[in-house]
Formats: sequence, structure tokens, C-alpha cells
Amino acid sequence: MNLKAFLLACLLVQCLMSPTLYAEDLVGREAPDLSGELAPEPGKLKVSDLLEELKFVEQGDKYLALRQRNVVVLNFFATWCVPCIREIPAFNRLAQSMKDQPVKFLYVNVDQEITQATVKKMIAKYNLRVPVLLPQREYAVEAYGADALPRIVMIDRAGKIAEVITGFEDHLEEKLKTRISELLKNP
Repeated sequence: MNLKAFLLACLLVQCLMSPTLYAEDLVGREAPDLSGELAPEPGKLKVSDLLEELKFVEQGDKYLALRQRNVVVLNFFATWCVPCIREIPAFNRLAQSMKDQPVKFLYVNVDQEITQATVKKMIAKYNLRVPVLLPQREYAVEAYGADALPRIVMIDRAGKIAEVITGFEDHLEEKLKTRISELLKNP
């Protein structure tokens, strides 16, 4: 067997052993938790922490503690992915326009090897205004099928995957805003 045939056989076996998760495979499932370093800030972040947060509401002269369920929008990207870079302005505008609503936006980097310094440069260069998570890459790619980029995953308030968008979309901002508004209507 020549080298080319051997490599092709290995690729075929790998594809059969680890099938890609398509959007229809993910929608309706419980969202897998992701955790990792928050770039460029020191510290860890868990997606499950974004789904539910404790808020304090002023009630007369006291504060009432309320648990708020959020919609979470994950944007999986890599520094080499040109369509991912093209999405940044729309994703930033959307996050800014919805900052007072119960929705959290997060970039999830899935580069093979990346350093805090590289991400910091990218944040500055492309003016990223949404937090960036550096998870364990293999788990993030497997759990969310993020081997095709760009990939946006919307998680509803119940913690289930509600929508998956793979590939670049010209009208991404409008599409996301409409879908997020629908998800916010459900407690």
C-alpha cells in the first residue's frame, strides 16, 4: 500500500470513529458545559455560570435576590478562520444592543494551540467586545460539533441547544436578534 492510500484509509477510519455532530443532532439536547480560561483575563469561566446568575433587585429599602435564567450565545471561532473574523462586527453590535436583556454572548476559541498573548492581540486587532473563552479544544469541538467554522450555538433558558448556525451568514445580526427575541419570550 502506498503512502497516499494509507493516509486516505487513516482519514476514513478517523471520520467513521468520530462522526461530526450536525445542527440537527444538537438541537434539543442539553447543552454540554464548557469551561476554560477567560482571555485575556486571569481566571476560569463556565458556560453553566452564564445560564443562571444571581441578581439583586431593589425593593423599597431592601434588596431581593433573584435567580435569572439567561439565553447564552456561543460563537466558536479560530484565529485563522476568515469568515469568523468577518462575523465579529455583527456579533459585537448585537451583544451591545442586547446588553440589558437576559442574554449572554461568548466567543469560544478552538485553535489547536493558542496563548493568552495571541488572543490578547486578536482582541485588540479586531476590537472584540465579547468575552473570549479558551476551553480544552478537543472537548469543545466534540461536544458542540465545532469542527466546521464559524459555528454559533444558541442555548435557551432551560439549558437546551435551541439553534445552531454553521458557516458565514450575510444577515447574521438580524437572524440572531430575531431568534434570541423568540427565546427570551420563554422563561
